[in-house]
Amino acid sequence: MEDHTRCSDTNDPLDSFKLPKGKGGVSILWPSKWSSKIKKLKDGNERVIAVNITSTNDICLINAYMPTHTTNSQHEYMECLDIISDIIQKYENTHKIVLAGDLNGTLQTSRANKHDKNTKTIYWRCKLNYWC
Repeated sequence: MEDHTRCSDTNDPLDSFKLPKGKGGVSILWPSKWSSKIKKLKDGNERVIAVNITSTNDICLINAYMPTHTTNSQHEYMECLDIISDIIQKYENTHKIVLAGDLNGTLQTSRANKHDKNTKTIYWRCKLNYWC
């Protein structure tokens, strides 16, 4: 297996004896035999990663683990949505875009917290199709 993985401490490594329990990360895994067709992209952060899948119609696969809906999470949530939007804009004219992961927001019309509203906005703004 091969992977593209980033964790919450990717940019802030800690001394191993002070290492707390991990608080999150995101990963994309694929069989090694596919590695010639998959390229890790530098875009993203510790919550958003992407790979390029070479095929007849190239695919940009974005995987996200978004912050949960808590009192102080809105800024980080919006930052992650901006990163996703930037990746989509960068590749939308040359790739099919697949957005996957745990967005901690829903497209259901019956829900309307801030994360839900912002998740819906990025889907509409980027003209994404969705399957649940």
